[in-house]
Amino acid sequence: MSEERLKALARDIKEGRLEPAYLFEGDDEYRKLRALEALKKAVVGESPEDMAFERLENFPATQLCELARTAPFFVERRLLVGTGVEKYGDADLAALAAYAAEQSTSAVVVFWAEGKLDRRKKLFKFFDKLDAVYTFEHLAGRARRGRIAAEAKRLGVKLSDEALAYLDYALAPDLFTVVRELEKLEAYAGGEELSADEVVDVAATSRVETAYDMVRYVGEGRLGPALEALRRLTLAGERPESLIGLFARQIRFIWLAKELHGAGLGPSEIAARLKVPPLYVSEYVDAARRLDAGRLAELHHLLAELDRGVKTGRVPAAFALELFAARAAA
Repeated sequence: MSEERLKALARDIKEGRLEPAYLFEGDDEYRKLRALEALKKAVVGESPEDMAFERLENFPATQLCELARTAPFFVERRLLVGTGVEKYGDADLAALAAYAAEQSTSAVVVFWAEGKLDRRKKLFKFFDKLDAVYTFEHLAGRARRGRIAAEAKRLGVKLSDEALAYLDYALAPDLFTVVRELEKLEAYAGGEELSADEVVDVAATSRVETAYDMVRYVGEGRLGPALEALRRLTLAGERPESLIGLFARQIRFIWLAKELHGAGLGPSEIAARLKVPPLYVSEYVDAARRLDAGRLAELHHLLAELDRGVKTGRVPAAFALELFAARAAA
């Protein structure tokens, strides 16, 4: 439902049907920014950007709404973006209610939330009642691969099916990274279609490959390389909470590869069962040879314990993965 709503938003913006207020929420910052760029183009038009667009970081709703009511100089309409919506309190909600009763015709306001608002809170219910909520969630499956293909087409990059599968699996859901790599590939390709091997050679080491390395090093008791792999992931902006799930997924894939390979299945069949690009299968099978089932079960159990600790507040998320590496490699 949310994806259909986002498609409708894109159509409305393209055709100039703009609302006075929007709430942009969700974890997919790339798509949120692309929607904002389209909205800015529609609102600002030929007006000077410094007069017609303003991004206000962690601005109280009282001040943001007051600014929206103020008639702009030299331009017909402004686009105002206010961040920190998830921190709004009762005073902010009262200001929003007053503004909603008499919204400005000379401003379009985007209320920008980090992540998703709590559906149980009055703040979300307020925006939902206004029909102003647009949720940008990370894409998955065919939708994600289709978006990557669309971005490649936009940048003039031709990819084989295997190359597209690699980018989808290795770099998504971080579309910022995908687009950066596509921009590099566009300069490299010179208009020619790229194979998976060429994409692997040119693209940066992926989050999946680094997470796989981390799990393998931990399983082999190599603490130094494991912590270095963890450092690369955190420097790339990966959140500890998401990394726990990513590591657990890598452990499960190694475990499944062990069982499937032991049952006599070939690489293409294992790739189909795991739903990963074929070029990853040899890595998983190699790790499966090095780590026995008991060791994999031990790693998975330890990761599950730390995940519960983070979710209950007993273990700080920032230290959970270092603790996992240290305990598992001991």
